[in-house]
Amino acid sequence: MDRNGLITSFNSGAERIFGYREEEILGQSDVLIFTPEDRAAGVPDDEKRRAREEGRAEDERWHLRKDGSRFFCSGVMTPLMEGEFNGYAKIGRDLTGRREAEKGREDQLIHQQTLRNQALVDNAQKDEFLAIMAHELKHPLNLIHMHSEVLLRLPVVQNSAPVVKAVTAIRSSTIGQAKIINDLLDLSRVSTGKMALKMTNVDLGALVSTISEVVGAAPNGPKVSIHLPPPETLMVNADEVRLEQVVWNLLSNAIKFTPPDGSVTIKLSHASGQAILEVGDTGIGIRPEILPTIFDLFKQDRVSNFRGSNGLGIGLALVKQIILLHGGDVSAASAGAGQGSTFTVALPLSMAQQDDAGASKPLSQVLGGLNLLLVDDNADSLAVFSMLLEMEGATVQATQSPKQALGMLDQAKFDLIVSDIHMPGMDGLAFVSAVREHADYRFTPALAVTGMGRQQDIDEAIAAGFSGHLSKPVDMHDLARQVESLLNKAAN
Repeated sequence: MDRNGLITSFNSGAERIFGYREEEILGQSDVLIFTPEDRAAGVPDDEKRRAREEGRAEDERWHLRKDGSRFFCSGVMTPLMEGEFNGYAKIGRDLTGRREAEKGREDQLIHQQTLRNQALVDNAQKDEFLAIMAHELKHPLNLIHMHSEVLLRLPVVQNSAPVVKAVTAIRSSTIGQAKIINDLLDLSRVSTGKMALKMTNVDLGALVSTISEVVGAAPNGPKVSIHLPPPETLMVNADEVRLEQVVWNLLSNAIKFTPPDGSVTIKLSHASGQAILEVGDTGIGIRPEILPTIFDLFKQDRVSNFRGSNGLGIGLALVKQIILLHGGDVSAASAGAGQGSTFTVALPLSMAQQDDAGASKPLSQVLGGLNLLLVDDNADSLAVFSMLLEMEGATVQATQSPKQALGMLDQAKFDLIVSDIHMPGMDGLAFVSAVREHADYRFTPALAVTGMGRQQDIDEAIAAGFSGHLSKPVDMHDLARQVESLLNKAAN
């Protein structure tokens, strides 16, 4: 190009890229190859200015072909001075393919990021929905459960075996329904990576022995023989609560799918640095085609209308996920329908010794003589929980109003505060924060009892000032352990 930007030479490469023959473009301005928006912005003149002032002008932009189509071009313009000739040289490379590939990758990354963001929003909404659903479902379950606990403590009920059996069945059913709700929430936590493990040294042998005794002693359970040789001490580094879930699931399934005249055998051993737990039964077995998917969510072998075979197919899926989080493995084996089945769990051994924490005291020994403040906005729950705690020897002052409860702090000295969280006006988090501002109650044990049982709900409760957290429906043994632990910490 000359100094005015008129084209003086146009090689074969330029002809292929821009679509003009040399003879038809010689003498025309270089603005022909620029897009209308670049022309309006003065890009052609600015490019020549930079070439003159800086000795070189580089850019990557869209240019026009003769047919009006656009292509992406990498260009370099330099000033030329040869004798009397004074002008510019421009070299261009067609980068349309690369640009389109980059644009495709950019679009794909944006699309993937959009999908990820939407998935995060959907997961958050799902978690919130599940948490609210669990809270709403657990409220009536908690009420039924507490009423059954009260009934079981009445002499008139204890003197009637059929009534004891009926009430025990009601209590067991509420526990079973709560377990289904908790399993759903736990699976959600695993799938979103939100299940946090609290690792400690756990004696697997002692844990299995305790659970097998509890399951075997259930008054309404099936008459299945449970065989457990005296277990050796097998220490594993695990979340004790989650490990209890695993053992409880496996043992409950074995009993559920075994006829009354059958048996369940539990074996504990160790090999190659791993603790091995085997739960075998003489029950209905598993068909070969089902075995590969037995740990998949919502998968069940409905090979018969066997007693108690209905369920959601959640338990084994949760067992596998928990064991994998612990760095272990779980497998299932069966010779087929009617041939029984065996589930095997392998966990890395820990050589550390577990501290002897001692057995939990009965609830009456823990609560006897204590003065409790109970806060719950639901009148029915408040009444029956108060009655249950008083039957265990506690003195209870109860109120539906957190603000009224704050006023009661100066009227009596409370040894323990138990409060719901989701309440109108002032919720439990604001209530316990206000309690901690009272000089006499900065360190008094305060227990949150609520249907919201996600880890974030527990963390929020502890951060607000609660000493512990229990999920509804309240298990009396868990209540005893929690209260005993909180009182011991407060004493120390």
